[in-house]
Amino acid sequence: MLRCRPRIAMMEPAADTYRAPLEATPAPRVGLRAGFPLALRGWLLVCAAGAGSLIGARALHYLDLPLPDVVDRVCDRLMQAGLHSSFLFGMLLAPSTLRMILLLLALVALCVRPRWFVRRQEEGRWATMPWLYALMCTLLALGHIGLDMNPWVALGCAGSAALALAPRRLYSRGVAAAFVAAFLAGWAALSPTFADAVAVVAWGGVLALLTLLRTRWLTARDVFWLGAFLAVITQIAASAVPIFRPRHGGTLLGHGMAYGFCEHGSRGRLYAAVPGLARNQFRDGHIVEYDMARLTKLRDLSLFDKAFYGRFMLLLCLPDTIQAAMAQTWISGQDQRENVMEFRIDDPRDVKRSLWGPAMGQQLMWDDKRDAVFYSSEWSNRIFRLDHRTGEVNRNVNAGLIPDRPTWLFHLGTITGSLAMAPTPHHGRDTFYVGHWMTGTTVYEIDLGRLAPSRRFEPRNGCIAELAVDEEYDRLFATSLWGVDVIDLRTGRVARRIRTGTGARTPAIDRQNGLVYVPTTIEGRLRAFDRASLEPVGTLPIGWGTRRALVSAATGRLFATNEVAYYWWNAAALAARLRGH
Repeated sequence: MLRCRPRIAMMEPAADTYRAPLEATPAPRVGLRAGFPLALRGWLLVCAAGAGSLIGARALHYLDLPLPDVVDRVCDRLMQAGLHSSFLFGMLLAPSTLRMILLLLALVALCVRPRWFVRRQEEGRWATMPWLYALMCTLLALGHIGLDMNPWVALGCAGSAALALAPRRLYSRGVAAAFVAAFLAGWAALSPTFADAVAVVAWGGVLALLTLLRTRWLTARDVFWLGAFLAVITQIAASAVPIFRPRHGGTLLGHGMAYGFCEHGSRGRLYAAVPGLARNQFRDGHIVEYDMARLTKLRDLSLFDKAFYGRFMLLLCLPDTIQAAMAQTWISGQDQRENVMEFRIDDPRDVKRSLWGPAMGQQLMWDDKRDAVFYSSEWSNRIFRLDHRTGEVNRNVNAGLIPDRPTWLFHLGTITGSLAMAPTPHHGRDTFYVGHWMTGTTVYEIDLGRLAPSRRFEPRNGCIAELAVDEEYDRLFATSLWGVDVIDLRTGRVARRIRTGTGARTPAIDRQNGLVYVPTTIEGRLRAFDRASLEPVGTLPIGWGTRRALVSAATGRLFATNEVAYYWWNAAALAARLRGH
């Protein structure tokens, strides 16, 4: 017995040394938990700074102030980054089978294991888990394009939210509610359109709901991201109201979105390109022919078959044929990003499915003086020229004129260039104009006779989405995703910067009534400006999906579209109504 005691005493220290590592294991876990909130705060700061700088850059650019050169260049870079991130966001939201499956799995997980997504805090309110909150803020940062798609409604949402958040420091909740109600009432009364007023009033209801959620059920941080998402929905509602309750005074011409129009004066015909629906790969796309004087439908041309279909975009009326610029085209099972189709007016069955193959075709321009057609590509710097008189094709118009700018895009890889081209030449200067779309902001003036560069312009607006020429005033309109830069061709400088809603398109010039109409696709309206002074005249809300408009000098009509239908207006009566407001 006495001999056993020393052995027991000698084993006790060994037991202590064995327990020490087990006691030390929780320390690394505590460190990770403590570090995660710091990493989360850092990521949230990146999201806020990113979205804020992108929105601020375009707001500053279109304030039309005399900015220092370095500030102007920084804004240009930020706006281009905003364009690319917007395309990434659109790609993430594009419907697909995989995304639908992931969404359904997330909904099932939310029902089965809600604690993976939300938690209940001590005061009884619900809060999203840090990973979900970070995801929501990331989506808001990538979707910054939606936060100011309608500048008027966006400012109303931001101003009223700021008033609602201030009561604890400045005044009581009751006084805050009165201030917010008065602000929203005034903002709605001053709204430029009925659709904007409806959206502002709806936002008042959203603010009341957010206040209730904050008081009883949600934490302040979750009310913030939810309010930001609902502000985007409110702006979308402003673009949808004219579709469900049209008050624009237009006369219905046809159903479906008409991406582009062209008129054939000598034949007295008007053509509308209706792309159809993406869900069936645009197989139901067609081109509608109207009598230009009476606007009666003459022919509904369905030119596709099982081996050929795609998305119609722009139309070009030539003396004997019509050419259609296309995107997302399928020919004999082969998918191509762009295409140019041609058919004879007298016999639409005589169709040339693809003039140039998959590498050319989303912009068209006719040099009527020389009877030559120019083509530019959205995915390269290539420009083609077809001489109708001789049949000669020049596939290297851009050689030595437009340098390649390799740019990586999220869903396409690296592209060497991307061009926008004005649909008409400048006859007085005998030039035409192209500019970088996804790869810069330089605009090139090219001599039609020599096919040589004349000048370059730098609007620094993030991208050149569309171009339009106003010969009489010697101006060039360069639109970006968020507005218009007006270039004075006499001086080569930007004379005016005009903020619009998101999705500015090619300006349509009404020479007879002295107006310039700028369609905005996402904002869903036509903004009218005085042609001489460039001052805003009025806004015509026609609904989400507005594309290129056409002012017909021969008939005195304006043609425009939304996502579901296209309309016409008497241009003189519309100009008088807008000026009267």
